Amino acid sequence: MIKFVLMLTKQGRTRFSHYFEEIELKECPTLEADLSRRIRQRSSDQCSFFDYQDFRIVYRLFHNIYIVVATDTEENQVSILEFIQLFMETLHTYFSPVTEIDVSFSENATDILL
Repeated sequence: MIKFVLMLTKQGRTRFSHYFEEIELKECPTLEADLSRRIRQRSSDQCSFFDYQDFRIVYRLFHNIYIVVATDTEENQVSILEFIQLFMETLHTYFSPVTEIDVSFSENATDILL
């Protein structure tokens, strides 16, 4: 089950976040900053998933945007990578090449992404 989805820049800024479980509002920035730091520290030859707290984190880099999906530990990581790939292909099909600028400055980014 998916717990949350994040879109992070290479600089560590959160451009989009959606939580499917209740997480305290004051914990979210700390969680996002820590995940961003951990993802940016990983080398390109490491796999795209790791365990973090009670979550399994699966991520992928597209055009300077990291798509990060947190799931429970029983979820299949490869299927989540496929989900991320299909999600980005769908965005590219309907909204031309999606870049960080599109996500950052869109007035209705939430409507586009969900």
